[in-house]
Formats: sequence, structure tokens, C-alpha cells
Amino acid sequence: MDYPTAFKICESVKASKHHPECSWRSGLLCDCEVLITHPDYIKDYGDKLTWEPTGKWIDGKWINQTNK
Repeated sequence: MDYPTAFKICESVKASKHHPECSWRSGLLCDCEVLITHPDYIKDYGDKLTWEPTGKWIDGKWINQTNK
């Protein structure tokens, strides 16, 4: 995945929906599950989650189950 695509994914989700410690909240590239659970990320890198995510991508939209 290239940076423009990753940034586009990150921008598609409000900062408040990203993990509280996500780098996106301070202007850097997202390092939380918003990016790493995206279908395009998984297609390129596989599913490397070692924890249960708080949300998921459904029909092209990030649905955060805990921070609605």
C-alpha cells in the first residue's frame, strides 16, 4: 500500500473514531486498527492483528463498536 492510499483511508474516518493513542490524532500516518483492518491493507499485508479490534470495515465504512 502506498502512502497516498493509506492517508486516504485514514482521512475517511474522523480522528475521534481512531484509537485514543493513534498517531493520526497528532498528524502522522495512522497506526491503529482503522488502517490495519482495512480490506486493502489486509490484501497487501495480511491479517496481523493479535488482539480483538474495537471495530471493523463494513461496506467501505469504519464502524467503531466502542467509540460511536
